[in-house]
Amino acid sequence: MEIQFKNRTQSMIITALFAALIVVLTMISFPLPTGIPVTLQTFGVALCGFMLGAKKGTIAVMVYIMLGIVGLPVFTAFGSGIGKVLGPTGGFIYAFPLMTIICGLALKFKHKWLSIVVGTLSILVLHFFGMLHLSIVSNISLLEAFLAATAPFLIKDAVSVVAAYFIAFGVNRQLVKSRLVIEK
Repeated sequence: MEIQFKNRTQSMIITALFAALIVVLTMISFPLPTGIPVTLQTFGVALCGFMLGAKKGTIAVMVYIMLGIVGLPVFTAFGSGIGKVLGPTGGFIYAFPLMTIICGLALKFKHKWLSIVVGTLSILVLHFFGMLHLSIVSNISLLEAFLAATAPFLIKDAVSVVAAYFIAFGVNRQLVKSRLVIEK
């Protein structure tokens, strides 16, 4: 279910709140021996796409990324700066907008299971860029990058996307019922 906000002010406020939500979900972190922490960041990014749609969801994610680039400690482990985006896990950061676009576009499908499958495929795009970037920056093979940064997280990330879909669907339905937003 895709929603539309009633006015520009409401749209801007909700978009900013979702950027802040990603920050909060990123801070919920559990470190792994590989150095790449388990967070709820991918859940937040998928939720932006499923709740706000491709355009506004991507804007929220870009606001989040820009906050980190300019120096606010919003990335994992309170990281910030362009060095974090160019560092070993940076491929995931700059692939977040692509993931959000895919999740947002998945709402266009009439059948919810098709939306879930397409949304879950966004994880493959995210991990492809994350793995490729890690391989290049760390001068390791793609297999080593896959084993370090993708294999341990695929199931968690797929579950995150499915959970984000169902939460967004339920919340959006309630927002439409309460007439706070309009169904597209």
